[in-house]
Amino acid sequence: YRVTRDRELNLESFSTDRSELSPGDEVEASATVRNVGPSTLQDPSITFTGLNQTKISELGPITGGGTRSVTETFEIQRFEAPGTKEITLEVEDRTYTEEINVEEVENISETIETDNRVFVVNKEYTFENNGNTPRNYTHEIKVPNYLEPVTAAEDAERFDSETGKGLRWTLELEPGETETVETRTDYWIPITGLAVLFASFIVLRKITSSVSVVKRVEERGDKVVITLEVENSSSKTYDDVLLEDYVPNIASVSSSFDMATPEIVNQEEGTKLKWWITDLGPGDQRILKYTLRPKVEVEGGVTLDPAELKDGDETLSLTDQVKARF
Repeated sequence: YRVTRDRELNLESFSTDRSELSPGDEVEASATVRNVGPSTLQDPSITFTGLNQTKISELGPITGGGTRSVTETFEIQRFEAPGTKEITLEVEDRTYTEEINVEEVENISETIETDNRVFVVNKEYTFENNGNTPRNYTHEIKVPNYLEPVTAAEDAERFDSETGKGLRWTLELEPGETETVETRTDYWIPITGLAVLFASFIVLRKITSSVSVVKRVEERGDKVVITLEVENSSSKTYDDVLLEDYVPNIASVSSSFDMATPEIVNQEEGTKLKWWITDLGPGDQRILKYTLRPKVEVEGGVTLDPAELKDGDETLSLTDQVKARF
């Protein structure tokens, strides 16, 4: 007798390694087939289909009665719609099906870009639906009452909030869709008011809180007399005041002082002078003088460094640089 078959390959098994997946995951589909014929099959193939992907698996030669197992990987696309999906397997003229479930993912990302111009601030809010399902998304921002009149926002709904006014946008975003909204704030009115207040504050501060030191140069023959004038025009008393000045080594400091005698610190590149003014009250003035004797003649003169007035570690005032002819 003769046995005839209507097929050469039988499916032994067909399965997926996962049944619940999210966008971006991978699922493996595995199948095992057997050659039910007595002779070797040369290069048979089976086809996997699913998730808009087709995988053709070339099995290679299979001896009579032998089996062959293959695995194919399917990637769940970023915006794959949620729900039940099918992966099918075609073996010759027969089709087999396995089901997987793609979970629903809701993910709205937000980015903000700010463009600061002179007295104008533009803000751009960008929203992207990174999930796999359509979303109705509401975005709200709070605006202080004093800025509400100078803030513009196209297509925004205005509402009252606990801290002032608010702007609201309602957006419909499909998976992968991006939407952008903008606000514009013109600070001309509030900035002008603040500028006036700030200018007034600066003037008042100069009047009530100014401590200054001035450095002057007087040339007397072969000598140069330096005068330092300290004045406290503020309403505050300073009790740890130090005045420092520096003389480069192109000149020597006379040991005779018309006013208070400073502490003299000789350094490699020059001489540092320190006057300890222990108490500088409101309206107090100090005038300090010292004499320089040039060691060398410098064409065009020299520029002397600023003197510094300090209260502890805080600098109260610096003089300008001064020119002296040696």
